[in-house]
Amino acid sequence: MKNQPSNALSWNLRQAGLSDLTAIHSLYVQTIEYACKNDYDQLQRNVWKQGIENIERWEQAIESQYFLVAENRSGILGFGSLKEQAHVDFLFTHKDHLRKGVAAQIYLQLEREAAENLNQGIDRGCQCNSTSFL
Repeated sequence: MKNQPSNALSWNLRQAGLSDLTAIHSLYVQTIEYACKNDYDQLQRNVWKQGIENIERWEQAIESQYFLVAENRSGILGFGSLKEQAHVDFLFTHKDHLRKGVAAQIYLQLEREAAENLNQGIDRGCQCNSTSFL
């Protein structure tokens, strides 16, 4: 499934695999530290970043959820997942690719998947700093 805004470099969406976990973790930590610095203090960000320590939870999410990564030749640009067919569990964009349509395209694909699973809508339990593009 190839998705990209007309003004972006070429990138694709694909199903995540366990081999993506290291890159996903790196993106997760970098995004929290960079994109959330105006909304959360350092202690809050540190606690949030500790989420990468629960490897079993990440592996379970990748294996059981509809879990997508957006990537180009240089690596993963963002990731998102749909839990229980209608709840956005993860939606993160690499700090260098914010506001370029990556998260919006991931979200649209998650929404399509939810619709295909006969759900009326999608629950996006997003953080306050992530809602401006939705």
